[in-house]
Amino acid sequence: MSVQAGTYRASFMTPLGAGTGVIVIQEGKARGGDSAMMYVGTYEEDDSSISAILTVTRHSNTPGIQSVFGVDNITAQFRGQVNGSLIELRGSSPQAPGIEMRATLTRLAD
Repeated sequence: MSVQAGTYRASFMTPLGAGTGVIVIQEGKARGGDSAMMYVGTYEEDDSSISAILTVTRHSNTPGIQSVFGVDNITAQFRGQVNGSLIELRGSSPQAPGIEMRATLTRLAD
């Protein structure tokens, strides 16, 4: 099943913490963020598989909000599966060795 273009809720976690944000996925591009971080990148799909590379950059010094990777301003690589309006991903960043992220994207709107 292919990726449906639209706005998604991004729920993510690592051993260091968890968070949520929104991300717009359309025509090979992904753009989004949360109260402290911005996500910008690209994705490719092959049947029901998806791979993505996202640059995650801090845009605000929001008190109490820390990066779930333990460092700000990273590039992360993800792989996962598309299942209807859900995308399940696992990823990591060379700037945070040994930290794996799990993410679920849930489609909210076109």
